[in-house]
Amino acid sequence: MLVVGLAAYFKFFENRVIFYPESTIAVVPRIPFDDVTFTADDGTKLNGWFMPFPGAERVFVISHGNAGNIGDRSELGQYVRQELRSAVFLYDFAVMAAAKASRRRRACIPTFEELYVT
Repeated sequence: MLVVGLAAYFKFFENRVIFYPESTIAVVPRIPFDDVTFTADDGTKLNGWFMPFPGAERVFVISHGNAGNIGDRSELGQYVRQELRSAVFLYDFAVMAAAKASRRRRACIPTFEELYVT
């Protein structure tokens, strides 16, 4: 009975308990970066930061998880870029306006096809 109760609780309150993005970006990269916006299949506007590395042949994609935003991972992105001598793409689950309007989990998780940049 307890398991059924917990499952029901998380089903009905998952957006409040599990997914809680931060709407204020506290830190931006201290290196040059491109602010990128793109659209998910469902029309949700998504945001990311591309940190190029001269001559890099690979790009590391960093997801910040269910809390916070890309500003919380900017130092990680800079570290990966420098240590692995690679370009880095950090993406936010939702542009701040979309995050305020809706906290639907699926709308905030892009597919790799949506992340692909030519």
